Amino acid sequence: GLLLMSSSERKNSAEIPFSEKRFRLDDRVAIVTGGSKGIGEGIALGLAQVGCRVVITSRHEEEVLAAASRIERKTGQKTIGVKSDVSLEDDNKALVERTIAEFGRLDILVNNAGIGVTKTTPAVDFPMDLFSKQLSINLEGPFMLSRIAYPHLRKAGPGQGRIINISSIAATRHTIGRGAYDASKIALNHLTKILAREWGPEVTVNSIGPGPIKTEMLQSAWTAEQVKSMVEALPMRRIGEPEDIAAAVVFFASEAASFITGQVLHVSGGIELFG
Repeated sequence: GLLLMSSSERKNSAEIPFSEKRFRLDDRVAIVTGGSKGIGEGIALGLAQVGCRVVITSRHEEEVLAAASRIERKTGQKTIGVKSDVSLEDDNKALVERTIAEFGRLDILVNNAGIGVTKTTPAVDFPMDLFSKQLSINLEGPFMLSRIAYPHLRKAGPGQGRIINISSIAATRHTIGRGAYDASKIALNHLTKILAREWGPEVTVNSIGPGPIKTEMLQSAWTAEQVKSMVEALPMRRIGEPEDIAAAVVFFASEAASFITGQVLHVSGGIELFG
């Protein structure tokens, strides 16, 4: 459809419905952390497809440069890959400075980078260094980068700045052996609401809670039989795709969501309905 056309394709369209313009992000600039694969790459691709120029990050330089090249090739939108660790303040400052140097503005921040778990570990055996690492990357990192980006986001225009935190449906569950991960996502959702109160009306702050999404992380954590059982239980009868999360991000980033802030949107196929 028109919504996912590149900018050049859209210019050839005889008529663009007004309602569709509200979802376009032409000339906007976004940072997507953890954007070299999986959900993050899907988000960056979705933003670029609706006209956004994107900076993606990863701790692995080769991966992030390759992903940026793929996105630019598919969409025609300038995409930059930056090696950066969201848990390091100097990296976050350099990331925002690079974005401003390249594009002169920053409108959208997507805090997607995170560290998950592939197995459950009882609380009495859970390594404290891993607990600290998960909170550092999943919670402190988004908070730190959001603070650094905020002065630029508020310049995007009245009510135009956007922060979108990628949380998890795990924030609604109480899984034994996943205390650090689940707690970090619960806290991220709560932080989302606090920042929404503090930084309105210049910047909206919302969170997205993905359910089971077809990524390398899911494949490493779940057996084929576990995935099959989950699909049979889900109301939507399928595992989600990265583009399902991208669609929600595009919505929150767009003019269509200008009166929405401090909210958590579950993109989960209904998994939270099972408690």
